[in-house]
Amino acid sequence: MKVSEPMLRVNRAHYVLQHVVEKELALEGLKGVKGTHCMLMMTLYGQHGGMTMQELAQGIDRSKSTVTQVVEVLIRKGWVQKKPNPKDRRYHKIEVAEEGLKVQPILDRIFERLTTRMFYGFVQYEREELMFNLERVIMNLEEE
Repeated sequence: MKVSEPMLRVNRAHYVLQHVVEKELALEGLKGVKGTHCMLMMTLYGQHGGMTMQELAQGIDRSKSTVTQVVEVLIRKGWVQKKPNPKDRRYHKIEVAEEGLKVQPILDRIFERLTTRMFYGFVQYEREELMFNLERVIMNLEEE
């Protein structure tokens, strides 16, 4: 069976975006940092009091086990820290650490630059239409 053209294009877009993000990170001196690491950090910025693993998993649309692995990497980098949840001590809140705050301007700059690059030549309604249609594809695929 031949793979459909839409599936190939979505897969290619994902691959290209991943590659470009990692290249931009390396150019900024952040070698070994992955897109998922950045998405988690961007989700945490501005979340005073931190977030639970479950909240992070929902925020970046990944499984809790994936988020746990990413958080462990970011703890080793000194970018985040675990703190006991004051409401329920069985759980932890993940907060941005001081080292993690230092990379925020770099990640902001990279994401702004890549968003501008992604939508180069698009007029506003085309951007909105693309975002709407991508969400429709996601919803269609999530239906069971």
